Amino acid sequence: MYSVCAQINDVEVIRIPQDTTGGRFTVQTEKVLEATAKDPSIKLIFLCSPGNPTGAAVSLSTIQTILDSPSFKGLVIVDEAYIDFTEASHPGESVSAVTLLPNYPNLVVLQTMSKSFGLAAIRLGFALSSPELNQILSNTKAPYNISAPTALLAMQALSEESIQVMKGKIQRVIKGRSFLLHAFSEMKQDLGPYIGGLDANFIMVPVLNRQTGKPDNERAQKVYQAMAETQGVVVRFRGKELGCTGCLRVTVGTEEENEVLLERLSAVFEQIQ
Repeated sequence: MYSVCAQINDVEVIRIPQDTTGGRFTVQTEKVLEATAKDPSIKLIFLCSPGNPTGAAVSLSTIQTILDSPSFKGLVIVDEAYIDFTEASHPGESVSAVTLLPNYPNLVVLQTMSKSFGLAAIRLGFALSSPELNQILSNTKAPYNISAPTALLAMQALSEESIQVMKGKIQRVIKGRSFLLHAFSEMKQDLGPYIGGLDANFIMVPVLNRQTGKPDNERAQKVYQAMAETQGVVVRFRGKELGCTGCLRVTVGTEEENEVLLERLSAVFEQIQ
C-alpha cells in the first residue's frame, strides 16, 4: 500500500530487494544506504518488521545502522503490523523498534489493531514517534479521521482485561503455528521446508513438483485456486515475489480451522499432482 499511496501522490518509489539467500529474507543495509547517498531527494525509508509474506522481523541492529547513517536525514518508518507474534521466536529479546524511539527523533513505528487484536474491521492503526513529530503528524492529518465508534472499540480493546484476552489469542496462534509446521513437515512430497521467518501469524511454504522435488509455481497456483474454488479455504499464492517461487502463504487459524485446512489441502494435493 505504501507504493500505491506514493503513486497516487506522484512520488517516486525506489525498491531495494532483500537478500533471500537460504530462504531467509534480510535487509541489504549497504544497498539501502548506497541508494540514499546517491539520491538526497529520498526522504522516507519504509521497513516492514515482520515482513509480509516473509514473516521475518528486521533486527534492531539493522534499523539502528540505517538511523545512524550520516547520509540519510529523512524519516525511517518501521511497519510492525505483526510484531505481537514475535515473542516465541525471540524469547526474552526485544524486537520492536519502539525501544529505539527515545534515541531517534526521525523514527516512526506503525502498529495496528487488525492482527493480534482481531479488529481489522475498524481499520485503525497508530503511529509512535517523538513528541515533535507526533505534533507535525497531528497537524497534517485529515480532520475527524477516526469515528467515535472506532475510537470507542479501540479504547475497550486497550483495557487491561482486553489486553490479557489478546495475549491469550497470540499464544493460541503460536501453538497453532507449531502444529501446522509439524504437519507440513510430514507432507514431504508436496511441501518443502518453510521459508522466511516465524515472526507472524502465517507460514510461507513452497509447493513442490512431485517429479523434481523442486518448488513449482504452476502447481502452487493450481492448489491455491482449487483450495479457494472447491474447498472453501483461502491461502495466498506468493510465487511471483522475489525468493518465493512456488510459495503459498498460510494463515494460522483456530484448532478446528487448522485441522480443516490440512484435510482439504491433502485432498487437493492428491487431485493436483
